[in-house]
Amino acid sequence: MGIAEPEGDAEGPHAFTAADLRLVPALAYGRNGRRLGQGGGYYDRLLPRLSEQALRETTVGVVFADEVLDSIPYDTWDGVLYRVLTENGVHPLGEHATH
Repeated sequence: MGIAEPEGDAEGPHAFTAADLRLVPALAYGRNGRRLGQGGGYYDRLLPRLSEQALRETTVGVVFADEVLDSIPYDTWDGVLYRVLTENGVHPLGEHATH
């Protein structure tokens, strides 16, 4: 189909933890910071590797504005983020979220 793909070896999980900024996609985020993924557990395994400071300062969820919901179902292993980027800007989640 002519879609360009990266060349070389995959970086692996260490690249995620070493990154200066982490963008974390999801199906949706709850205003409480909970992430609804696609069920593969990839980010559920990566997010716990980050320090609390990294989660608060350099890790941002990415969804469309209508995918930030008042609440979503979650399990204890689901990651929590503190901000989300939508087409309308960056918004706080959790205790700092506004409705």
